[in-house]
Amino acid sequence: MIHLHSQSDWARRVEAVLLVATTLIAADLSAARAVPLSIAQQASIEQSERPNRHIQRSVRQDLAQRLGLSIPQVRLVAASRQTWSDGCLGIAAPDEICTQALVEGWLIQLMANGDIYDYRTNATGSVFRLANNQPADGSIVPTPILTENLPRPLEQGVLFRSIASGGLLGHQAEITLYEDGRVVSQTQNIQTPSQSRSFRVSRQQVEQFRQLLNQQQFERFNALDYSGSAGAADGITVMLISGNSVVQYADMVEDSLPSALQQIIQGWRNVRCPSAAIARLK
Repeated sequence: MIHLHSQSDWARRVEAVLLVATTLIAADLSAARAVPLSIAQQASIEQSERPNRHIQRSVRQDLAQRLGLSIPQVRLVAASRQTWSDGCLGIAAPDEICTQALVEGWLIQLMANGDIYDYRTNATGSVFRLANNQPADGSIVPTPILTENLPRPLEQGVLFRSIASGGLLGHQAEITLYEDGRVVSQTQNIQTPSQSRSFRVSRQQVEQFRQLLNQQQFERFNALDYSGSAGAADGITVMLISGNSVVQYADMVEDSLPSALQQIIQGWRNVRCPSAAIARLK
């Protein structure tokens, strides 16, 4: 009897162990079936931590326009939710009045031409600002030229023109290169009457300058203004005009302009100042 009782007790123990094992296996199987749902939830959470496509496109389009690029050339690098200190997203312009309420939004990092640009937006993207106006290579980020500030189209037979103005004396100079090689310069300021002079460069120089405009793709800078951050009273603002493009810059930031634009400016200087004895004109 004692032996039979021991067998029965052993059987019950085995049964209990099997029950526990079955319960554990069932729990593991349930957890395994829950994995796809967990992954889907995780993806949903990750997606909610990124700005929607409308916000992304708005800031990419803005930067592309500033840099003279196409939207696909501007790439989203990173984005994070932020709470900005005021209605100006924490980067108010001088003398700008901002609402003082906290603003939920995004910090978005974009890459273009190998440089990183930070944009701040509100939650919907209806308000956004470029936080850094100078990329890593030191070049200046432009703004669009206002339509009302665009110059008149070039006349027939004119290849290129520069118009410079500003300075303490109200300096203004207009220099025009004609297809036939003529260069006409008209200058004036508030103290002297208008002065005009002209000379001629070779057809070869004209063609070389035309090729430079094409090689450096002058048209990609069309309607861009690189003078917005330069506000010195004695500064000179220069507008360069071709048959299909207009760009403006401040002379004091010339060394920080894109290298292609600097090459065009130097090429233009060689045309309008053919002799080192001629003073540098703007």
